[in-house]
Amino acid sequence: MSAVSDLRPDAQAVLLLVLLYTLQGVPMGLGAAVSFMLQERGADYSQQAIFSLVSWPFSLKLLWAPVVDTVCLPAAGLRRSWIVPLQTIIGIAMFATADYSQNLLHGGVEQAVKPMTALYFVMHFLCATQDVAVDGWALTLLSAKNVGYAGTINAVGQTIGYFAAFTGFLALEQAKLMSLGSFMLLCGALFLVSAAWVAVSPESRQVADKEDPEAARKRAAAAAAAPLAALASSYKEMLSIARLPPVRTLALFLILNRIGFAATDSLTALEMMKRGVSKTTLATISACITPISIVMPVVVGPWTARSPWRAWRWAYIPRMIMSLAAVFLIYALPARDADDHEPTHLTLTYYVAVMILLGLFSALSTVQFVAQMSFFSTVSSDAEIGGTYMTMLNTMSNLGSKWTTSAALYLAGSDVVRRLAVPQPPSWMSAPLDPFYTVNWACFVLGIVAMPVIFSIARRIESTPMPMWQVKGASDKE
Repeated sequence: MSAVSDLRPDAQAVLLLVLLYTLQGVPMGLGAAVSFMLQERGADYSQQAIFSLVSWPFSLKLLWAPVVDTVCLPAAGLRRSWIVPLQTIIGIAMFATADYSQNLLHGGVEQAVKPMTALYFVMHFLCATQDVAVDGWALTLLSAKNVGYAGTINAVGQTIGYFAAFTGFLALEQAKLMSLGSFMLLCGALFLVSAAWVAVSPESRQVADKEDPEAARKRAAAAAAAPLAALASSYKEMLSIARLPPVRTLALFLILNRIGFAATDSLTALEMMKRGVSKTTLATISACITPISIVMPVVVGPWTARSPWRAWRWAYIPRMIMSLAAVFLIYALPARDADDHEPTHLTLTYYVAVMILLGLFSALSTVQFVAQMSFFSTVSSDAEIGGTYMTMLNTMSNLGSKWTTSAALYLAGSDVVRRLAVPQPPSWMSAPLDPFYTVNWACFVLGIVAMPVIFSIARRIESTPMPMWQVKGASDKE
């Protein structure tokens, strides 16, 4: 109750940020739905590895983030100068490519994978660019006492958008109420309506009045007078942040911390589809556990805001156990039959076990995500360079997630791992050594071996005094 009371003065800002983060989650969820549709049409892990590249713009946005943090139309404000045009472009792009996307899926997997990867890569690029603006905006829209809740708002908004575009679309598509093309038209309309609302509504303008503190206004004026010099200064600030010893330590942590979960994150649902479980069944399971992803950030938000690294460490070992349990659940699932039907002998108990396992895994993943975002918001809360700082930390986090996911998919589909496969294992093997098991066991072992190192780095980050995270002299710049 106290958390809700604390956020009440920032209610309008919170609602605006939830809307923007929700829309960012839509292309992510739609990309996941397309991945399922490709799998249903016979895509292998190598092709899924190619399609997984669509989310890489979130790991590369640091390259153009200083442009977003510097260039603006003074009348519109630093953040709205980007958010409104980007949402408009995304909406138009969805309208323009709706029929094309639908036709690609009808043309077969081989013909669809690379064009769909290119299309959704562009969509994610536009959303990643908006993410830079929204993350920076959150640091100035929220009051100082509530800036630690930025991670909670991010998690809630993106989860809602992901759920609507993934589970919602798959349910509508299965019921033959919508195709991919018609759903993209609907999403495009939502982006255009949102862009118009953010641009002209009195409520949005009232919230935006808090956007730029005095230091940021001076910065915007300097950017308008000498844009190239201001842009060079932004990249210099980014390099100054990257040189901070605590940031380099954090980068190492973010590169290593997801190795143990990589295979479970990227392969479990695809392996279930490969063994005959329909995408509708998986969408139903996702619908059942999505409320956990929405409620958990609110529940753990106060805890992660106070002790983010304690919360993160608390969730690590249980999440590793859930990753191991996922392997045994897949082992209990037989391969699809000769008629390509979903296994019929699976009981309700099995599906309940799957929902419990995935629900726990989602809850633990959410705890770690919100903890990281709370810490990022705290150390990057400087109003002048906070946007660049937040973008750098988020980019490093996304990179740590995406390289492990893409690597797991690539290895599961690679010839090297296939050669290790044993279709008919000897009696001493308790499970077939096929690519799914090989990659999962490898990730689990690496996660256990790396755990002391990861925990040691996390404690070092936790014990670093807050002034060590600051760029000296940043607040004195004009």
